[in-house]
Amino acid sequence: MDNLLNQVYKIWGFKKVELIKAIRSGISKKIYLIETNEGKFILMGFGPTYSEESFLRYISVLEYLENKPVKLAPKILMDKEGNSYAKIDNKFICIMEYIDGRTLGEELEDEYRLGETIALLHSFDDFQIESDIRINDTIEEAYKKFYECPYKSKLYKIIDVLPNFYDYRQGFIHTDIAPHNAIINKNNKVILIDFDGAGKGSIYIDAGFPLITQFVRFHGPGDLRFNYENAKAFYSGYSSITKLETKDKQLIYAGAVFWQLAHMPSYQPGTENNMLDILKFAIANRDELISVL
Repeated sequence: MDNLLNQVYKIWGFKKVELIKAIRSGISKKIYLIETNEGKFILMGFGPTYSEESFLRYISVLEYLENKPVKLAPKILMDKEGNSYAKIDNKFICIMEYIDGRTLGEELEDEYRLGETIALLHSFDDFQIESDIRINDTIEEAYKKFYECPYKSKLYKIIDVLPNFYDYRQGFIHTDIAPHNAIINKNNKVILIDFDGAGKGSIYIDAGFPLITQFVRFHGPGDLRFNYENAKAFYSGYSSITKLETKDKQLIYAGAVFWQLAHMPSYQPGTENNMLDILKFAIANRDELISVL
């Protein structure tokens, strides 16, 4: 860690660099809060398991959002040579603005604000680098992983009727919409973080992400519930920016189903599959889920 800080000291031209704390210590990505003579910053290190292509897309995403009239993401700090990143000890390194504020929670007001912010993000439609969502590959894989499932025929029917999302509106998407990936800063603005999979893609898949993933949960063994109030708050915020017609709502629901299929593990006979139960619940309660949109 000392060598990394020394290299950052030299490359970015700081007069001092001190580690305050580690925020995330994953295998592919490490995140630190540092103190410098210019203030606090976020230091991000991307390990060898994080591909160069993914890292360069991450940097491009932040540079793209920095040039938009509405601030939705942290700013990258250029080094003293004007570069947005460096490679140190076989790791890609970048330094970003530290957002002083609080992480959003699962309260109604925060969900509403998050919905507004995501709708603004989706309004950006001139980013050219694709997100990491591979729609056709995901659908093909879904057929394979449910081949031995006793509900295979029903699941296949669900997969069969998924729309061709490429035929519908594309925009800038986040791919991991959740309160913990957003911060309200001191100016009461919502700033999004964690853009690992972000890029150009289907806004309906992205808008559908929280509908099942976040708002349908177990509250004990066999007790599945839909958090109607929080879901309604999020999508009310979204629709305050982007009006949703009937077709839009159907596509968002389809996007939610797509995500659930993507996240589900391969079926293994004799094992519990809570995510399959969640999908079955979402299908059985389709009208209630769509009613919040």
